[in-house]
Amino acid sequence: MSTRNYYLSGFLHKVHFIFSIAMIGFLAAGTLLAVQPAQAAVNDTCTTNGNGDWSSSSIWDCGRVPLSTDDAVIAHEVSLTTVQAVHSIAVDAFGILRFDAPVTLTIDGDLSVDPLGIFDPGNDIDSTGGTVILGTGSNTITTNGQFVDFYNLTKTASGGGEMLLVDPLDGNPGGIHILNSLTLSGLNGNNFLHLASTVPGSQWGIFSEWMTDVNFVDVIDSNNLGDPITVAVGHDGGNNTNWAFSTSLTPTSVSLSTSSNPIIVGQAVTFTATISPAGASSGEVEFYLDDNPIPGCAHRPVSLDGGIPIATCTIGHLAVGSYNISAEYSGNDEYLSSDSPDLPQVVDMSRTYLPIVGK
Repeated sequence: MSTRNYYLSGFLHKVHFIFSIAMIGFLAAGTLLAVQPAQAAVNDTCTTNGNGDWSSSSIWDCGRVPLSTDDAVIAHEVSLTTVQAVHSIAVDAFGILRFDAPVTLTIDGDLSVDPLGIFDPGNDIDSTGGTVILGTGSNTITTNGQFVDFYNLTKTASGGGEMLLVDPLDGNPGGIHILNSLTLSGLNGNNFLHLASTVPGSQWGIFSEWMTDVNFVDVIDSNNLGDPITVAVGHDGGNNTNWAFSTSLTPTSVSLSTSSNPIIVGQAVTFTATISPAGASSGEVEFYLDDNPIPGCAHRPVSLDGGIPIATCTIGHLAVGSYNISAEYSGNDEYLSSDSPDLPQVVDMSRTYLPIVGK
């Protein structure tokens, strides 16, 4: 059986249909064809080609309403009246994205607003205030030296290492402006949401007019132009203006050492994680071999050895080879979590000594 691909283009702008036609055989009445249409395209960029409601496929050059995996470019006046989700949004010059109903817009990636573009979040006067939810992972808001308005803005991290980056003021009155409700939260005290500038050392602006719920965040390089924002549990990373940290967790570091290096195959080896500063005397450490958890070395408790916080992991059997060992400290109610650099560990073949027999 042979397979051929046929491409039919031009039916819709920027849309191609692919048909895989399997030549199965010939019957008396003719040729039997098995036709399988291709799946709909995803991860596209959808740009507006006219004014209208977001939910109308006719205003998008991709021929459909953008999917949650698509990048949307707003080049015209677009009204948002239904719940929508996209990967990213760019409001171009003279583009307008306006909430005309109190609906939710989820953005998994980035938001950019041109200085000549408008991102209109709606308001409470005519009950059109919408909610922007920044999805999991890291997000960047590019304001281009202006204040980008949000009615409700929410970002809740689902794990560690997630970031919300905002481009700096650069001497202009710019940043993010929240009219009603601001919610920013990490997962917990060991997995913070990092709030920072796209240019380290340059402050990014924030102005929240009403309700704020900010917790489990690490904030750096921020100029709060409104009332003080109180962080229940967080970390002041420095260069912040008008932020109040009820509980500021202390950064930590982890170093690793080995009882012997190299070792021979079959020889046990003990790895010791040392946590700094000395006050980080509780919590747990998980050990990894080539980024994989080491069986029996998860949730190893931190204990004091001569006043120094440590945790240990002993491995009895390693095959011949070279490995990278690492450790992750969980943190506690007063200290941040941290990871160690990789520690190389070498395992050699066993040595066999032959007696020397004289004449």
